[in-house]
Amino acid sequence: MRYFYIDKEIADNKGLSEILGVFDEKILNPHDFFKREVYEVVDDNIPYYIIYDNGKIREATKYERYLKGNYILLDREVIYNGEIVFLDDGQYVENGELITIDCPTDGNMYDWKDKKWIFNLEKTIEKKENELLEIRTQMKNIIDEIEYSKNYGLYTTYSLNDLEELKNKELKLSMEIAMLINNQK
Repeated sequence: MRYFYIDKEIADNKGLSEILGVFDEKILNPHDFFKREVYEVVDDNIPYYIIYDNGKIREATKYERYLKGNYILLDREVIYNGEIVFLDDGQYVENGELITIDCPTDGNMYDWKDKKWIFNLEKTIEKKENELLEIRTQMKNIIDEIEYSKNYGLYTTYSLNDLEELKNKELKLSMEIAMLINNQK
């Protein structure tokens, strides 16, 4: 353990540990020695951002650092109930309350902007095109398995009904994509 002596004024006003000296033994009159008010901390090390709390120096929380001007809120961080919280999409703070608005679950893609969900046409088209590609891959795999089973007299778990169901999904998705693209123009 070592004796850290830090500037009291800087610690109290700025929340920083400006170290004036580090010693293996206690200084009897640190005020006289350093010619200013100091905090004495006995430890192996001392954090840079500090707070004097209940007679002890401890590391400052992010919120305490913010209050002393040693932390700048990130883009989606806000003060809520005396803490710094990161807001997820669909969240905002109003009149001291954390409000959460769920994203619509209609199969389309949305972006969170200005406290509301905004339909994103490009992302929706891309998502539906990927779904369509997946359906077509499944259809090809089923056709291949049915043909292989037929040629070699094997049993398959797939039926033509499975294929028909996928064809209907493919048709519905293709029509949705076409309507979205037409609305885009």
